[in-house]
Amino acid sequence: MYPTLTLLKDMGLVREPETTDTQRKLFAITEQGKALLAENVNGVEGLLRRLGEAGEIRERTDAAPVRRAMQNLKSVLFDTLSPGVDKKVVLDVAALNDEAAQKIERLRS
Repeated sequence: MYPTLTLLKDMGLVREPETTDTQRKLFAITEQGKALLAENVNGVEGLLRRLGEAGEIRERTDAAPVRRAMQNLKSVLFDTLSPGVDKKVVLDVAALNDEAAQKIERLRS
C-alpha cells in the first residue's frame, strides 16, 4: 500500500498532513487528485462495483468454517482411533464418515 501512496504523492495526487496525532502515515487527496478522480468517476465507480461483487463472492464461498470443522474432525479421529481401539469403534467411525460424505454429495444436487 505504501509504495502506491508514495507514487500518488510523487504525482501530486495526495499529500501528507503537516501534523498527525497518530504514528500511522496519513494522506489526504489534493485538489489535483480530486480533479483526476472527477474526470474518471465512471471508471472508479465501475471498479468499486466490481470490487464489491468480488467481495460478495468471496464472502459466499469462504470455506474457513469448513476448514475449521475438518480440523476438528481430524483431531477427534486421531483421539478416537488410538492404538488398541475396538474394531467396532473403527467400523462405526467409518460408517459415520461415509454417511457424512453422502450427505455432502447430495448438497450439490
